[in-house]
Amino acid sequence: MPKQITQESGFSLIELMIVIALIGIVLSIAAPSLSGLIQQKRLGGAAENLASDLQYARSEAIKRNASTYLIFQRNSGDWCYGISTNSACDCSTSPATSCDLKTIRSTDYPNVSLAASVTDGTVVAFDRVRGVPSASLNIDFGDSPALRTTITAIGRSKICSPDSDHLVPGYKPC
Repeated sequence: MPKQITQESGFSLIELMIVIALIGIVLSIAAPSLSGLIQQKRLGGAAENLASDLQYARSEAIKRNASTYLIFQRNSGDWCYGISTNSACDCSTSPATSCDLKTIRSTDYPNVSLAASVTDGTVVAFDRVRGVPSASLNIDFGDSPALRTTITAIGRSKICSPDSDHLVPGYKPC
């Protein structure tokens, strides 16, 4: 009677270790670009949130028929901004005093820096009738790459990438 030859299927330990080593190499190559992508998304999120908050402050001024204020503050590397019906809003305290509409802090966007350039100091007031801002505003998020949020004289916000050498994907150059 002839012997039956059975063939076993499966992976050997050496084959499994080779596959795990290849996966480790691919992940080590992809990890640096993934951290860059995460930072770009944080920048985009902060800039988009500010653009949305500018429109929110503008619409609240019109809706309430009262001026609203967007106040920027920096304190030893930390930053915050508050939206309020009161120009004395202090978003740097916890809880934010008199920021009755909204408060955003740098802890909401880790590793994202903010530089606000407001023509009238650190406060932008939105007119109660038309919602136009009292000052021109440029806010830069990040160092390199960076995003800039601006507001026009009629109250429209725009986001762009100020550094043409380090563009953030999805945003036009300024």
